[in-house]
Amino acid sequence: MKNLKLLLVAFLAMVAVSSCMKDDNNYEQIDWEKEQARLDSTKDAQQDEIKAYAEANLNPERRKYNDSLGIWFEVLPTTAEVDSTFEYIQSGASFMTVTASVKYSEKSLDGKYSKNVTTATRASIQTGYAPGAWLAAFYPNNINGRYYPGLLPKGLLKNVKIRLITPSIYYYDLNEVADKDGTGTLPPNSPLDVVIDVVEIGR
Repeated sequence: MKNLKLLLVAFLAMVAVSSCMKDDNNYEQIDWEKEQARLDSTKDAQQDEIKAYAEANLNPERRKYNDSLGIWFEVLPTTAEVDSTFEYIQSGASFMTVTASVKYSEKSLDGKYSKNVTTATRASIQTGYAPGAWLAAFYPNNINGRYYPGLLPKGLLKNVKIRLITPSIYYYDLNEVADKDGTGTLPPNSPLDVVIDVVEIGR
């Protein structure tokens, strides 16, 4: 449990670094204690809204909650055969970078912002390139009895489809985002409803 707590702190630090990289800030000048407090405060403030949305929109028989991360999720049913031969390789407190081909969607909880990528798109699963919610979804939570802040025992594999209701700190955080049509805008600090469909995965 102690190791899991340390890894969770490391994961939140990765989230902070990723956010700062997107903002083009110099993360070496960040007050990390203050930033950690901001992340925790934001996550806690969004929990009631996220819980209510998850309970209203996720399948009650499939939905799960990761208390450490504050993320609700469910693995969606699929007719495709899951390829369980792929394995994630440990690298320090995290994992070696993997490359995935994915289809995905994201929308605000109020429905005013949405993005839907229906063509398989290449994504690099590593800090600074993938949102923190993606890292939590892709990376496994248990390898040889050592626990990580991931959502699934073996992580995301080919033909697995997952839906996440995530706090804003694991996605766009302080950034404002416009949809591709320019008709909707996602304000800063907005939780998201995200679906990731893994078409291929490899190194």
